[in-house]
Amino acid sequence: MNVNQDQIKDTLFSPDFQGQYESSDKYRDHLLEQYKAYAESAQKNSDRRNTANTFFLTINTALITILGYFKVQQTTSFEIGSHVIIALAGIAISYMWYRLIRSYKDLNTAKFKVIHEIEKQLPIRPYDAEWEAVGRGADSKRYLPFTHVELYIPIVFVILHVAVIVIAFLGMPSTHAADKTSYRIGLGPWVGFGPLYLAKENGYFDEAGIKVDLVVLTGLAERNSALKSGKVAALAAPVDYFVLAAGNNLETTIVMAIDESVGGDGIVAKKYINTVEELKGKKVAFQRGLPGEFFLRSLLSDHKISINDLETLDMETSQAGAAFLAGRVDAAVVWEPWLTKAKEEGGGHILASTKEYPDLIVDVLALNKSVVADHPGDVQKIVGAVFKAIEFWKQNPDKANQIMAPHFQLSAEKFATILSGVRFTDLNRNHVYFGTPAKNGRLYEVTENASELWKESGVIKSRIDHDSLISNQFLHTTDLTIK
Repeated sequence: MNVNQDQIKDTLFSPDFQGQYESSDKYRDHLLEQYKAYAESAQKNSDRRNTANTFFLTINTALITILGYFKVQQTTSFEIGSHVIIALAGIAISYMWYRLIRSYKDLNTAKFKVIHEIEKQLPIRPYDAEWEAVGRGADSKRYLPFTHVELYIPIVFVILHVAVIVIAFLGMPSTHAADKTSYRIGLGPWVGFGPLYLAKENGYFDEAGIKVDLVVLTGLAERNSALKSGKVAALAAPVDYFVLAAGNNLETTIVMAIDESVGGDGIVAKKYINTVEELKGKKVAFQRGLPGEFFLRSLLSDHKISINDLETLDMETSQAGAAFLAGRVDAAVVWEPWLTKAKEEGGGHILASTKEYPDLIVDVLALNKSVVADHPGDVQKIVGAVFKAIEFWKQNPDKANQIMAPHFQLSAEKFATILSGVRFTDLNRNHVYFGTPAKNGRLYEVTENASELWKESGVIKSRIDHDSLISNQFLHTTDLTIK
């Protein structure tokens, strides 16, 4: 600000105003009071500037945190667009921040010029002396005004936001990659879902021209939330779960069976419990809404026992297995590898398993109805890729197990042992399980049983129409040749 000091003096002091005072002492007293008030206003101006800086700094930091800038290259085109829009907003906010700092800087400069002029009428001039002591800002080695540094902060944020936009555009998929629709499939930590990992690792989804991300979801609430929010387009889960989901207005379509539990799920109990009837009054741990609860309820129903006759504890499957190993419960409904662990390390035995109750727990792949209706071609590609993975496993079991096992924190040998209680369902088995237009297969019966059981348990209000839940239109594929 290049303002002549004489102009400030002429504007600041009223002409002949001092002559209106009876004495020069009274004039100086008034001058001092005005000086003090004005000096205080300069301090308040600095306080307001600090408050504004905190506000803008908080906004920019929040934007960076929310966007997760360093993951831009992994996002979809829609998400990249969101990053760009918010980054542009960040640039606009940072520019306003920069202009505000400049405004406060200019105002403070003007205030201190006025203060220096007033001090010429006072016995001492502390602000002017202080400014002289630091070289009047001419030598940055002696004193660098904070405002000079302060101005660079919004500039740094502008550069960061610009960098985000650049990274976003560099990270956009190529024309060829953009043709690949992206789908997220949710699944639990169950070995029967190995073919999904195998299809991804072997590149079968990519070969089909689609991008698939696998998301591990462990609990009922987590699955429901992921489906409802659209976080996942599909879920791999047992038939009974999708009946339960349909009863809670989460509409999906079952398009294929992935595996059957033939001993991979069951109830482990202490040695003093030898029959299902002896579970009465005992502590039994299982995870509600998952295969454990369905298996237990089915077993109790067959033996005319109410679940209310048991002391039940709702736990995640891994926690239920750990509780049994620790001796905190009398029995637990678990799946592999916890079934084997509980039997070998928990001082108990397998009371019942899907080995004696086949076709009860079958894991299927289901997609949101909107995806099936709007993108049937992509659904067919996903189904075909999974069938191809199962064919690869049939032809190369050892190699396939080595690929799948690490996803479950198991060795290939242990994984192969656990698979003895699981049967992957290939295309032919799916045809048997789904049936034909003339005659429904076992899948429809399992759906009916699950619907009836959940209704009787009060978990759903009405039975689910299996025809609205199952589609066999995708049980064909053009090529299952393993290269």
